[in-house]
Amino acid sequence: MEQAAQSQVELETELRGAVAQGQLVLLYQPIVDLQTGELAGAEALVRWDHSTRGRLGPGRVHPTCRGDRAD
Repeated sequence: MEQAAQSQVELETELRGAVAQGQLVLLYQPIVDLQTGELAGAEALVRWDHSTRGRLGPGRVHPTCRGDRAD
């Protein structure tokens, strides 16, 4: 558990520099009408292209932004 807490603190620190380093990426996910198959819109998604951890999605980043921790 201590290792998980340390990893979370490291991630928080790295996130602070992610914007300045251009590691946050904006992606668009199409929204398709299932009845017609036509494009109904798009959803904007932000992903973090971390230099060593790879692309991090909201499941990993959102708790860090909100400050959710197990401690």
